[in-house]
Amino acid sequence: MSEDASNLSVMRNALEFMLAQFVDRKPSCALFTTFNFSSTFFEGNVLPLLAGMRLEDLKDGKLVRSEVNDALASLRTLVVCDRSTHPQAKGDMRYGLLPVGLEAGRFHPKITLLAGPSVADPSRQVCWLCVGSGNLSLSGWALQREVAGVTALTRQHGESLQPLVRWLIEQARSQVSLAAGASARAEGSVLEVLQQVQAVLTDPLSLSPHRASTPTLHLAWPPELERAAQPVPPLVAAVTGGEPWERAVVVSPYWAGVDELVEQLGVQACTLVPAPTAEGRLLRPAGVAVNRHLYGYFMDDATRASHAKAVLLSRAGEHVLCVGSANFTMAAWSHGEGRLANVEAVLRYRVRGESPWEAIFAPLIDPEEAQLDEEPDAEGAPALPPFDAEAACDWQARKLIVRIRLHERAALENVSLAIGEMQAQVDVKSLAPQLFVFDAKSLRMIKRFDVWYRHPNKAQASFVGLVLQLNAPEDVLGYRPRPRLSSLIQVLRSLNPELPPQTQRKWTRGAGGSDETDGLEDESTAMSSDLFGYFQATFHMRRYFQKLEALDPFDPISPIGPFVLYRAVEVQQCDTDEAVIARYVQLCELLATVEALPTPGASAAAKADLRVSLLEDIKAPEGRVRQLLASSEPFATMFPHSHGEPRSDMLIEWFRREVRLGHD
Repeated sequence: MSEDASNLSVMRNALEFMLAQFVDRKPSCALFTTFNFSSTFFEGNVLPLLAGMRLEDLKDGKLVRSEVNDALASLRTLVVCDRSTHPQAKGDMRYGLLPVGLEAGRFHPKITLLAGPSVADPSRQVCWLCVGSGNLSLSGWALQREVAGVTALTRQHGESLQPLVRWLIEQARSQVSLAAGASARAEGSVLEVLQQVQAVLTDPLSLSPHRASTPTLHLAWPPELERAAQPVPPLVAAVTGGEPWERAVVVSPYWAGVDELVEQLGVQACTLVPAPTAEGRLLRPAGVAVNRHLYGYFMDDATRASHAKAVLLSRAGEHVLCVGSANFTMAAWSHGEGRLANVEAVLRYRVRGESPWEAIFAPLIDPEEAQLDEEPDAEGAPALPPFDAEAACDWQARKLIVRIRLHERAALENVSLAIGEMQAQVDVKSLAPQLFVFDAKSLRMIKRFDVWYRHPNKAQASFVGLVLQLNAPEDVLGYRPRPRLSSLIQVLRSLNPELPPQTQRKWTRGAGGSDETDGLEDESTAMSSDLFGYFQATFHMRRYFQKLEALDPFDPISPIGPFVLYRAVEVQQCDTDEAVIARYVQLCELLATVEALPTPGASAAAKADLRVSLLEDIKAPEGRVRQLLASSEPFATMFPHSHGEPRSDMLIEWFRREVRLGHD
């Protein structure tokens, strides 16, 4: 459930401000990058804001989730996170989730990018950018001290972000390529969101002019990724700008290589502001000599847990402030100097005049001499896996696919894979990518996989990865309830054109039933042979949409349109001749219904696509029906002088003609 309205965080305030820049507070595209990711927090607190809802009004009900998913149909949303932090699997909400990883570093930027029609000029697309320190989690948005900067996107920001987006597109394509089909559809339109963001970043009309107060954006790129981007200087060089500075204040929860980094800043005096412990004490960063640097603390709420990250540089009458995701570590600020090298993002502000933050910090006279109990490169995160591992479920092919590539210096003695009920052993001597393919035998969605591994003379460790759903219907993903044909027939037969469409929509959502089980034997997959009721249902559907011309029957999320009926037919079991015949009749009747329904201009493409799909799906049951007719003894008696195939063709053609005539 959401936090109390009075406890507004820096990160939430930043998002609220950005949303206000778009028509009706509704952008058309949203990209979030984060290190840690909590899907339960994101889905309960952030997605409703994007959908235009007030958190104070939310209740944990199916209706609310359905409304959020409906709203997100026109707002493509993607979250990119680091795979090594064991991100929480997403729920049944309409957005994409893309875990990515590095061999020797972490994907650590905290970026929010929104694009859509400007509230100031609805004819113009604009883009707004937020860079901060908070992860997409309860801690990052409500509990800890965080810092964030918000700015309209300029050409400099766009050029800085383009290499990141291009690299993310490569990562997305790699995962989508696990499916056999070249045009596989990833859950949440992962690839499409990134391509839409890329188009916005390269569109001059979407960019805002740079002003004196506009910050510049700087990203840190590990050496292994510069092949996909372009060489960029370390963040230390970006923050100093090659200019001499006299004093520095550094705020960070994690530290490594402090003395070397301060030396690279080139300042005469540096004040360190560590995060307080749970007891409210400040600890000297590990490896820092006593009395080497000054120490300070936040004057306001000094004992509050802090996750803020900033570097403040000053000289007479001029200052620089850098805020973003980068802890004060070598892995973040000085690539090439340490074992790890992260992807980071910071905004750099220039300020003239008096220092705007002198009143924020107070000096600590006698800092605690105890050292932080942490590895210099740990940054409070789990160990990096010694391999690349990604998995997908191809719902069209009914396959689970896992790809594992061991790193060159992994030196592992045992690696095993588990996904669902399937297991496999990984060849520890092979550095080539290894592909594991399993049959997906049920309708149950598998969201995670586990890789267990052991280094020589060390304890067994594990990695938890997420499974990307490919070519999955919306009811499988949970965006809409999985339709039960029997319940849907009941709803369609009760359609009343006299009811307001909004009332009808809410009523049918509740009355239509849903599939709450995952097994193959649940009611939603049982074959329905109520063909009389089915024909009544399609008759009422046609009458309803013909009388309410303002409604679009080919809206994919309509609970009473042909798309949901198509899916209800599709999920039924079809393992007997009786079921094959019933499916053939249902698909033929649905095709005739689709052709008879009114077609608003904007829905012509959707209608055409649905018609093509129906014609393709009719082929298999029609072929079986032809065989059954050809071998039917009653028909052979009735038509003794006709051969099987011509007789079948004649009856098939008669049936299709009668179905079409029933709609004239």
